[in-house]
Amino acid sequence: MKKLLLLLLSLLSVLPSVSQVCEADYIIGNFIRAYYVGDDGQLMMRRIPNGTLIDVTGRTVRGDSADCRSIMAEFRYDGKDFMTEARWLSFSECNPEGTVDVFANDNFSRTPEFISKRLAFTRVSPLSRQGRMLYSLGVPVLQIVLMLLACWLLLRKNRLWVSSLPFVAAVAVQSYASLCMGDDYLWYCLPEYQGIGDAIVGFIPLALFFFMECAYLVTVWVYSRPGVSIWPVVAGWFLLYPSIVIGWLLGSVWVGAAIVVMFPLLVNGVRCGRRGVAETVLLEIGMIGVAASFAAVFMAGWQIVAAVIGVYFVAIVSVLSGIGLVSPAMKGVITALPGGRYAVGSQSFSTRAEAESHLKQMRAAERARAIREQQRNAERERDRFNRQNNPW
Repeated sequence: MKKLLLLLLSLLSVLPSVSQVCEADYIIGNFIRAYYVGDDGQLMMRRIPNGTLIDVTGRTVRGDSADCRSIMAEFRYDGKDFMTEARWLSFSECNPEGTVDVFANDNFSRTPEFISKRLAFTRVSPLSRQGRMLYSLGVPVLQIVLMLLACWLLLRKNRLWVSSLPFVAAVAVQSYASLCMGDDYLWYCLPEYQGIGDAIVGFIPLALFFFMECAYLVTVWVYSRPGVSIWPVVAGWFLLYPSIVIGWLLGSVWVGAAIVVMFPLLVNGVRCGRRGVAETVLLEIGMIGVAASFAAVFMAGWQIVAAVIGVYFVAIVSVLSGIGLVSPAMKGVITALPGGRYAVGSQSFSTRAEAESHLKQMRAAERARAIREQQRNAERERDRFNRQNNPW
């Protein structure tokens, strides 16, 4: 990368020039990073504060033209030739009337071209009104608040379908942001944008959101209608990319998406009826959020991938361990669950009558087990007494 920048900077003097004034506008920081060749021939970096007016003299593409980070602006500043990412420069009002923005037709969206061609709303420039909203801290804060509300309603109020409203809203915000921003969806915890220290701090709210999202899904799955399984949902998403390829060959990628959605609904619907379908829809919505996040995470680098996988693992283990610790102590108690269901231990039932019947069966089985244990103890004592008094 450094060699390529050095070559491009050395060609500035022979490239055709343009002339327009732009303003440094790095919306996720206080300065843009500009590069120049030092006196010793080495590539150097200089920080230029936001709001600085820059006389742009040219546009060039570094490497892959499909990557918005490859579109560079050339300019002179403080007597030196610089280059910087053009997406962080806004067209200034100081330009004379009739000046044409050389970057007006460039696509500065981080969304992969395969997606942006099929979903036009995902082509978002970071300096547009929509982009400024997505690159603000309001998006991660809104996600966390909605997911926290969903978990609170699920665990404290025992209202599955009420809690599903903020959960679906949180997943919708998550999916929309990741589709529009690509790997920049994680901008507040990427070292290349924030530095190592700030990136670690920024990962804390991201980890909290992912933890709550996974914990919500696992809780819904564990206490869902008997027979509802999450594995068709997971299997459907593993089949996502092969099904998209098949759909593309057939003329539409939406065929693959339909297969992914319908497969779990068919499996759980046949086994559990309408309630099974409704709970499967909720599980699928959660998996959409997980899949959208992982798509952005995988583009961000293996360090973020490993950290997010660790968060999901901790969430699953924590929820299942909590259920395993609580269930034995509650075997003799009927507990109201979200969605009007009832639980005895780790088993759930549609009506309270079914739960009471199961509880009676459990208590009868425990009494029979205790009687058998007493009989076995009496037989062992009798055998021991006989051996002591009649060794032969």
